Formats: sequence, C-alpha cells, structure tokens
Amino acid sequence: MPPCFQRNEPMKKTIFLLILLTLGSFAYAQDIEFTAQDTIVTGAVGEELVFVFHLKNISQTPQTAFLVRTMNQLPTDWQSSLCFESCFAPFIDSVATNADFFSSPLQPGEEREVSLHVFTLNNAGTANLRVEAATMRSPDSRIGHSLTATASIVSVDDEAMIRDFTLQQNYPNPFNPSTRINFALAQQSPVSITVSDITGREVAKVVDGVYQAGEHAVVFDAAQLSGGVYFYTLQSSQGRITKQMLLLK
Repeated sequence: MPPCFQRNEPMKKTIFLLILLTLGSFAYAQDIEFTAQDTIVTGAVGEELVFVFHLKNISQTPQTAFLVRTMNQLPTDWQSSLCFESCFAPFIDSVATNADFFSSPLQPGEEREVSLHVFTLNNAGTANLRVEAATMRSPDSRIGHSLTATASIVSVDDEAMIRDFTLQQNYPNPFNPSTRINFALAQQSPVSITVSDITGREVAKVVDGVYQAGEHAVVFDAAQLSGGVYFYTLQSSQGRITKQMLLLK
C-alpha cells in the first residue's frame, strides 16, 4: 500500500467522524417543534396575562422536553410562572415533561399545550421574558421565544368591556384559614376550580359542577393545608385562568 495513502487514512476517518457528528446533531435538533401562540400580550392591571405555547414531538422516539425561563424582567410586585396542567412556583425557572413535574415524555407525534402566566397584581408596567425549549437528548439545541407583557390602568367603562369569563383575586389574600373566590361566566358551562401546591400537585377541588352565566362566589377553606403559596385554577368551556394565593399559618 502506498505510504501516502497510509498517512491520509487517519485524516479521512476524522473527516468522516465530523460528518457523522454534524448529521447527528442536525437530527437531534429536529426532535421538537416549539411554537408561540402570541409573543405580545396586553391587559389591565390585576389581570393574569398568559402566553400559550405548543410543544410537539416530531421525532420517532419518546422525548423528555424541558422549558427554561431565561429572562424574567418584571415590574415591582409582578410574578411569572411556568405551567403545564398546573402552574409551578414563580421561583422555578425550568420544568420538564417527566415525573418530577407530574408529567411524562412526549410520544412520537404528540403535541401539548404549555404556558407562561404573568401575574400583574396592582402595578401598571411592561415585562420582558424569554422561554426556551429543548429535549434531554439534545439540550443545547434550544428553540426560544422573546415575550412582552403589558398591563395598564383602565377606566370603569373600559373595564366593563373586558371579557365576561373572569377569575378575581381571592379575598382576603394572604388568608387563614378561608378565603373568598369570585368568578364570572359568559354562558352556562361545566366549571371546576382546583387548588395546586408549588409542585403542581392538586390538593383541593373547590368547585365541580355546572354554573349559569353571570357572577359567582365560593369560599375555600384551607384548614387542612400547610401554610405557603398555592395556585387556584378556573376551568370551563370558555378557557382556563390561574391565579395564586398565600396561606399564612
């Protein structure tokens, strides 16, 4: 065998390996699609502003995907939370579709709705956020969306025009041991109000039934729960709204 061929053989192997790694990296980058329904959301002070995303496994194998909140610039007293079926504590910056977060890997072709909720509380202002997604198989191949949430003070007339499907902040808040939750429906609908802890685990069901259109109020008794931050979610055929409450004990 000619000497020159022997000298080039290691180089050929190296080039071949680099090509394989490049192709493999490209294939892994196509594991998921991560799309944002909106990247700019506006509302009134006190409203919960929600960014909805669609996470889809486009690979041929189950994928554990994760979300990371890489930017969280908020006005004073605002908070934001990553959410699957329930919202996680505001200080949790990353979540994954695994048992640790009461979820499971995405099956091939499966699409799930995930979200980022911004709690505006009592101050007007603008929040700048960013959420990125990837899979555990290819954690560096992230897909990201930069988000802007703005809440402004509205007049009484403007407020009356806001959608009739609403969930009010519980009162009192903080509370011990009970608090009042007000909500409104634009039409008759099956309704549930559930309470979850900071890990997303459901700890109580406050409402589960059919309600007429209009305003309603229920009392939540948390005497059996430990003190801390909880999230309550209104679910109906008109949508889903989540807010947070603080139980003091």
